[in-house]
Amino acid sequence: MEAARTEAPVGTAGPGDARAPSVAAHGALGSVTQAAARLRGLAPQERDAEIGVLQSQRGNAFTGKVLAALDDASGMTAGTDVTDEVSAPTRLEFESLVDLGDVELLAQRVVPIYVYNRGQQPVHIARVATAVSTNYRASIDDKGQGDIEPGDYAVVRLEFTARTVGVDAGLVKITTDTGETFDIVVRASGKPWAPSAPAADPTRAAEPPAAPAVPERAPLPVPAPVTEPIPAPVAQPLRILSDKLHFNGVVGRPLLPQWLGVASPNEGRVAVNVSIEGGDGSFTAPSDLSVEPESKNAPRAQLPIAFMPLRPGTVRGHLVLRYGQHEQRVELEGEAIQ
Repeated sequence: MEAARTEAPVGTAGPGDARAPSVAAHGALGSVTQAAARLRGLAPQERDAEIGVLQSQRGNAFTGKVLAALDDASGMTAGTDVTDEVSAPTRLEFESLVDLGDVELLAQRVVPIYVYNRGQQPVHIARVATAVSTNYRASIDDKGQGDIEPGDYAVVRLEFTARTVGVDAGLVKITTDTGETFDIVVRASGKPWAPSAPAADPTRAAEPPAAPAVPERAPLPVPAPVTEPIPAPVAQPLRILSDKLHFNGVVGRPLLPQWLGVASPNEGRVAVNVSIEGGDGSFTAPSDLSVEPESKNAPRAQLPIAFMPLRPGTVRGHLVLRYGQHEQRVELEGEAIQ
């Protein structure tokens, strides 16, 4: 795992920037306190843009310090310095920035964060919490319940639920039983979701041409009633909100499932047969799924897909959904370490 350990050079505002200087352009002396104070005075959209500037110009470690100070109204943060590999007696190594990418509104994404003990003594994680944003939740997802022997690791389970559109940044705060605190910057982006327009019915007959004009005094013929058969509705394909799912795991350790959103443009409830092809048995999912008609008030059906690797390396397979004459596939890919 490559962890960011360096900070980018301090940048300056552009020549056309007439507003107050960016927090990323402040000097090192008191820069964390000044940056946090400026962020508190910004609107949410301006604050997200400023956090992006901090990450690109000052690095992830500095940005983590600022977010920690922002969460602490007194301007003081507890614990050790915010970095991914500290010089304190407890030496933990982890990704200093975890980017969850784009997440559709009201959808949830779960990722593991691996925390390695690079010191010489065992470490116990006493508490895992989140700060800055209330859309994140973190907990220990490990059979050792936070006990990490030298050279071993623990897994922190990070959950994010997209409730707003745009960048959403936060912190995961890890506290050991000795009181030392380590911060991880987390980031995601809420993406709007709009239902697709219903597909045109190819079986619908074209409108008949207009009848020719009839002289005003001419008698009009009375047409015989014509009864045309009503075509049966044609089943439409399901709307699957992702065409590929990627997993990262450890051999022999089950991960919490990822949830795949499935919507139906059809009028009634549909029953979907679910199966998995390939993957050497590392992927599992329920064998059937019931999907309600798509509407603004009806939630999308959620299909859980679990991953427990049986060997190290890359494993691939397909999630197959069958409904009527339709067969739709989602690519599955998992990376496993020993």
